[in-house]
Amino acid sequence: MVRKKYQSIGDAAARYEFYRRGAEGLDDQAIRSYNIAAQYEEGSPDWKKNIEQGDHFRERARRFMHTAVRFKRIAEGGKPFRGLEKATTAAAAIIGLFGGILFLSNGITGNVIGNFTNMTNSTMNWIGGVLFAVGLVGAFMYFRRR
Repeated sequence: MVRKKYQSIGDAAARYEFYRRGAEGLDDQAIRSYNIAAQYEEGSPDWKKNIEQGDHFRERARRFMHTAVRFKRIAEGGKPFRGLEKATTAAAAIIGLFGGILFLSNGITGNVIGNFTNMTNSTMNWIGGVLFAVGLVGAFMYFRRR
């Protein structure tokens, strides 16, 4: 994880500058490759080679800039991006809230859930309450991190 590896804010700031400058340099190389390609006839082997090089440099610059932004967030005292954690809390919130509502009032489903299982009404209310609480906690965590 990036945060544990570079805990000092000064080190993270230096890494941010390194990756930001690298991204700028790669962008310049991409522009040079595209300008060279413009000198050749479209579709020629030299044109294709320079376009591919420009695309390669552009993609590397994008990755460098993404890494630079991560280090900038660390340098400013924040956390780096966590896509999986964000998606998991959102899924837990949605499943918990809808599942809780579904089990809390089996009248919504036309008593299908209540009649389909061999559970008593109080057991279904407990399951619904727990799912609803999980959904509320997941929603709170999701919106707090946003």
